[in-house]
Amino acid sequence: MIYTGDFKNCRAVIRDSDTGKTIADTKILEYDKRDNIIGVSAGCFESRGIKHVSVLIVVDGSLYEYLGYIRNSVGANLIGIALYEGKEREDRACKRYEIKARGMVENVLVLNKPVKLHKGIDVEVCNISANGVLIKSFQDSFYIGSEFQLLLEMDNNKIMFNCEVVRVEKEEAGFMNYGCKFLTAQRI
Repeated sequence: MIYTGDFKNCRAVIRDSDTGKTIADTKILEYDKRDNIIGVSAGCFESRGIKHVSVLIVVDGSLYEYLGYIRNSVGANLIGIALYEGKEREDRACKRYEIKARGMVENVLVLNKPVKLHKGIDVEVCNISANGVLIKSFQDSFYIGSEFQLLLEMDNNKIMFNCEVVRVEKEEAGFMNYGCKFLTAQRI
């Protein structure tokens, strides 16, 4: 299903279609719904000369992926990206998108009911897809099968994900990577 709302102020992760390299992790500043063109800050691009991109947009607790074509400036310090071939990412074979964001686990889920932690667990989001997230936190914060509520604040959007840990990997000393699948998502 294609999103029919307004992308303005949503988070967008923009990747070079040829190399897969993330070239921008930014906020959509303008959206022309008629022509399906997003406007992002011209200063956010790490690389120039790229024309074809894939764009992952986080909106209303869902992820949407589009192919895009970088157009000329659409305003003062704005670059336009014409979006085409979009779809909501639902399938398991989802691409993972590298992002750098902070999250907070304030509740664990016991029998599907949130139980507030005395002190929340601060996590670093390493990557995200339509059906899951990879987070980094202290060693032994979670184990396979742990369920919790992850609050992500991306730009001005707050999204609460109910997650289940499905994979644990050792990271640097004292830290672990936790692969989590999304159980539910809710914009708050």
